Amino acid sequence: MTVKYAWRAGIALFFAGVLLPAQVWAEPCDPAVDETCYQSRSGDFGTVVFRDLRGGTRGNRTEVTVQTAPGVACWVQFWLPSGNPSGARGQGPDEILVTDENGNAEWRWVIGTPTRPGRAKITAVCETGTVETPLDVV
Repeated sequence: MTVKYAWRAGIALFFAGVLLPAQVWAEPCDPAVDETCYQSRSGDFGTVVFRDLRGGTRGNRTEVTVQTAPGVACWVQFWLPSGNPSGARGQGPDEILVTDENGNAEWRWVIGTPTRPGRAKITAVCETGTVETPLDVV
């Protein structure tokens, strides 16, 4: 499931000449109206998929595995049901991993007990594209 969407560039990260957004915003933006908005380059360089997703229970660990080409830099962002980015350790733009020889990278973090239940989402940003999926927090 590859989803194309728009993102606002904040501080950017560069890997192998590819611009990765430092923060992905939940609200859509229109590049025709807003010059700070750029369309995601999802799928331009390859495919990114969620290979495995476990968790969603407050106070417990969540695990996400992304698969793309080997040797690709990626990071994931967990978006709280409120729409705000999570600050949990183990995910976010500071947790950049490079995929292994099979193209896999795995992140783990704990969803805090104060997190309110509801529909959250996880966004994976890689040099090869971007993908997101919903996650029900209980």
